[in-house]
Amino acid sequence: MSYYYNGYELLLSLIFTTTMPANPGYTFNNKQRMKILFALLTCLSLTLISAVGKDTTTAVTAKKQEVINMRIGEQVDCDGTQGNTTCFMVQKGASIGKDSWEMLPEPIEGFNYEAGYVYDVTVKIEVLPNPAEGQSSFQYTLVNILSKVKV
Repeated sequence: MSYYYNGYELLLSLIFTTTMPANPGYTFNNKQRMKILFALLTCLSLTLISAVGKDTTTAVTAKKQEVINMRIGEQVDCDGTQGNTTCFMVQKGASIGKDSWEMLPEPIEGFNYEAGYVYDVTVKIEVLPNPAEGQSSFQYTLVNILSKVKV
């Protein structure tokens, strides 16, 4: 009769005993136990490290370009961020219609902002392969103006 064990039983047996649950006759010496534990902890650490720091720009970078809907509220002073003196206050994708706005320091090619209006637009975001120092790695291009509402 064979005994099947799950990963937790194996890990616990490696930590707290010197025998395998499926084969009580086989024993691990301390050096073997430490090698196995080190390998397991290394894999776990690498998995956790790779999951940390993911952001929304990762999806765009992987695809090299993406087309999104965006709401443009107003143009504001952004104190020369990335060489620009004005920025747009925008809502992107699922945040459209919510209370939160974010600053977009990059210009949108082909878009001419007129004060006093809120725009719903479709924008293509492209990743620039080798941006100059101080330049954004993203380029925004107007695809379509969906609506222009006076506020």
